[in-house]
Amino acid sequence: MTIFHKGASGPIRTPALWLSPNDSKPYPVFSTNIVESYGIEGFGNGFVLNKWYHICYALSKTHKRMDFYVEQVQKEYIVFNDDPLRIGHAFDSEFKGKMSDFRYHNWRLSTDEIVKDFVATYETYQ
Repeated sequence: MTIFHKGASGPIRTPALWLSPNDSKPYPVFSTNIVESYGIEGFGNGFVLNKWYHICYALSKTHKRMDFYVEQVQKEYIVFNDDPLRIGHAFDSEFKGKMSDFRYHNWRLSTDEIVKDFVATYETYQ
């Protein structure tokens, strides 16, 4: 299941975040010119249904990369292409679920800013 996908039409050189339908594990993935879904193995025990998570993606246009954080801890990063970023929709599938308190910043958040955001919102959703 696609949480987000950065690309216009196909899977070439596109980073994405998938959620495994069987175990709810997040899978940061990307594709190359040869391999359509090359990725980082799912980590942790997966997401628990009906539980709030603080998930953050810090994008850097200068470095062409995305850092992926769960509960204020950086988990992985992916170098990306120049295509548009799509939230909740890929070129061929959509996220079926709920997202709340979605924030988009036009600058790359520092680790300290991500921690502060986590602390500020954690109590609201627990």
